Amino acid sequence: MMKPTKGRIVHYIVSPNDTMELHRGAVVGGNLPAMITGIHDDVHVVDLQIFCNNASVTAIWKANVVQGNESGTWKWPDRSE
Repeated sequence: MMKPTKGRIVHYIVSPNDTMELHRGAVVGGNLPAMITGIHDDVHVVDLQIFCNNASVTAIWKANVVQGNESGTWKWPDRSE
């Protein structure tokens, strides 16, 4: 299992609560690239800088984001073959 470290790129799964903050271009359940900026005692909980594909909002920060596969969580990027 991979261990999160500061500076690693992961995917953040957009939640319905994020759509106002992200404005246009973010699809609920879609993935946005994010950089790990902090790691908590439980290594499955991290702080993220999430990169947006939007001219008015370029990045947002989220604290205490749990690893998972549901909206509002982070995951490792899928590996391409």
